[in-house]
Amino acid sequence: MKRLVAVLLFCAVAVQGTSGCAVEPSSGAMGAQEDLSEAPADIAGILGIPPLGLLYRWVYVPFDGRRLHDGTVLGPTYCMNGSPAGLAFNLSQASSSLLIFLEGGGACWDETSCAHVGRPDGIDSTELLESLARTSENGGILDRGLAQSPVRDWSFVYVPYCSGDFHGGTGTVGREDRVHFGHANMAAFLELLVETFADADQVLLTGSSAGGIGALFNFEQTRTAFGPDRVYHVNDAAPVLPSEHLSRCLEQQWRDTFGLDDMLPEDCDGCRDHLFNLIPHLLDQDPRPRLGLTSGTRDLVIRWFYSWGQTDCTGPGRWWTFDLAGGLDDVRSELAEYDNFRTFYVDTWLHTFLGYGGRDLGFQTTSPDGVVLSDWVGCLLQETDCTWEHEGP
Repeated sequence: MKRLVAVLLFCAVAVQGTSGCAVEPSSGAMGAQEDLSEAPADIAGILGIPPLGLLYRWVYVPFDGRRLHDGTVLGPTYCMNGSPAGLAFNLSQASSSLLIFLEGGGACWDETSCAHVGRPDGIDSTELLESLARTSENGGILDRGLAQSPVRDWSFVYVPYCSGDFHGGTGTVGREDRVHFGHANMAAFLELLVETFADADQVLLTGSSAGGIGALFNFEQTRTAFGPDRVYHVNDAAPVLPSEHLSRCLEQQWRDTFGLDDMLPEDCDGCRDHLFNLIPHLLDQDPRPRLGLTSGTRDLVIRWFYSWGQTDCTGPGRWWTFDLAGGLDDVRSELAEYDNFRTFYVDTWLHTFLGYGGRDLGFQTTSPDGVVLSDWVGCLLQETDCTWEHEGP
């Protein structure tokens, strides 16, 4: 953890200054939580509070291109308004494994969509930490108090969403008033994360809504960085549907606006025909990774997004008529040959399962057959002594 120690050391001694770092106040939650105001300012002293007195507390670190005393360079990274992006850490000593959660928040490719995108003005670290404190107690995947969670003892890394591009932008295109660097930002984050968590037994790359599809878009570079036998993926509530359901004009707008073609694997020719083809490309890798998808069959947010195709992509259409259930059925049928891909569907109009949104279904959601989502994710990670199946309608 030498490199992360340097990063958090910098935050610990400069959090009241101009560093841009921010630390969640101690709340008496799980783990040792020393007050940073009492932390010694010398390196040896701070290293004596493993790790830096910041266990089980959220710490936000901007990746703004600064060089730390050990030579570590954080970034640079970019939100859509050009300000620095960053990461929030919540460290654990109980497990070497790592959960990387990508935040959702829509996407910004035209005037209507941009009006609803998350964090268009960059990252407010105070607001972010307040939000994470709530999210960490709402029964989602980041809730360490949830006894049934298979990842409750893992270290957490939270990727705030400020790039407006499904975490998929490469910085190769952009408009005068915004840039899209989501995928390039993730590459910068991974440089730190791979060294910090070099001994991680497992890495679960997940996210909700735009973060779910972002986790899919960033799966290959994350797997390459950590090694092919340690990285797992769950896309929460952002299904990439087969071509007959995802209109060509909408997909092309995303490609052109965010530079998605430059993000896609070079050896995946079909990916440049349809984004859905990225999924079988990933599933065919050796060793075969495990990928999961959750979705509500009547998810109103996803139907709203896909309804752009009904208007030749001039704006949202009659979203309530979009056949999302049929599209989700086709996802299963198109990928039926793969035993390393499974879905968890629920008949609901609600959006997201993992504890992200205000009306989120929650990590304890139960399928019609009585399978709890947290157990289903645990089965994805366990691989042996567990039957991992499609769940729901």
